[in-house]
Amino acid sequence: MAILFGCGGGGGGNLTQQTGIVTQPTKAVVKLATSGALPTGKLIGGIEATLTYAAGKGLSIGGSDAVASGVGSGSLLAANTNTAGQVRLGLISTGIQTGEFATATFTIAAGNSPVAGDFAIASGANVIDTDSVAQPGITVGIQSVTFQ
Repeated sequence: MAILFGCGGGGGGNLTQQTGIVTQPTKAVVKLATSGALPTGKLIGGIEATLTYAAGKGLSIGGSDAVASGVGSGSLLAANTNTAGQVRLGLISTGIQTGEFATATFTIAAGNSPVAGDFAIASGANVIDTDSVAQPGITVGIQSVTFQ
């Protein structure tokens, strides 16, 4: 004899609404981008910027957790994560346009709830063109912060 149990209706729905369980994110994905107008015929050859984050919010990142992305794909990106609360980034390229150039993926420790405002670009970011000429009209900023 077999006994089957089930519920009718097949309504599906949102599991969070049905159970009240809220899943805490374990990763924060931060995308960095340049913006502004490059002079005619010029491309970005290098970017130096520091991504800051709230050190007391359970965030951690290793050097391999920051990668070139978007227009920066194929460029050389070095990340220094040795100082808590900051990631120093350096990108070298043969020439890219403005736009997303790097993605930094942080691990979030259990019990912590960082917010997008916990991430920023420190003042003093530098952008140079492929002739090593500073491009002060090009800025570095955070394009997006996504929690997963």
